[in-house]
Amino acid sequence: MIKGNPSPQALHKVLDLLASSHEFREQMLGDPAAALKAHGVEIDASQIPAVRRLPPMQEIAAIHKEHFDDPMGKVCVAVFLLK
Repeated sequence: MIKGNPSPQALHKVLDLLASSHEFREQMLGDPAAALKAHGVEIDASQIPAVRRLPPMQEIAAIHKEHFDDPMGKVCVAVFLLK
């Protein structure tokens, strides 16, 4: 779902915003491809589900903290689009 190889910093920023910004969360629900692209993460728009939900901010913060040093942390970003 994620195109290319976004930087770990970009992925951490996205997770941080998902855990802290109501505005960014609204952008993710409305147009996830554009919201992510603005932070250096490109996804295949054809893979975005029509109905989207985001976990609570606290849950995202906990997952972000748990996977902060995980080289596969980008998997966390994809999970939010599918949940």
